[in-house]
Amino acid sequence: MFSKKMFILATVVSSIGFGIAAPNIHADNVANATSSQVSNSAKYTDGMYQVNTTYLKQGTTNASTMGKYMSAVSDVTIKGNTAKLTISANSASSAKMITGFSINGTSGVKNGNSWTFTLPTSVLENTLNGHVDINVIFFTESQPVDVKLDMSSVN
Repeated sequence: MFSKKMFILATVVSSIGFGIAAPNIHADNVANATSSQVSNSAKYTDGMYQVNTTYLKQGTTNASTMGKYMSAVSDVTIKGNTAKLTISANSASSAKMITGFSINGTSGVKNGNSWTFTLPTSVLENTLNGHVDINVIFFTESQPVDVKLDMSSVN
């Protein structure tokens, strides 16, 4: 009998204690907190942007030969925390000799003279690790290239 009363007393005290200590949580507060967190985590405003693009020899600040064959401006389309980066060659003949192009391990989807990559927006300000496969009549090579996007004009 004594232990049954202690159990009931402990249960009542625990319930009252947790009720007093627990914050008042309402579904509207949770929804507002979640949407606020989402908007704060999205670094860029959704939209389409053109950004200056630099091609560097891997691990250096020296210009890569690839810069001679590629456009100095790339398109970036941002939706939430995902970016579609489109990099274009200067000409059809330049695009034709590039048989493969990847950035940060993601293979680009070729369309005409351009390659599109789907990347998280969190990497756009970093040096991107690129890799190109080149095939022309007299030689074939595979080369690393660093790609740097100037995101300073993107909100």
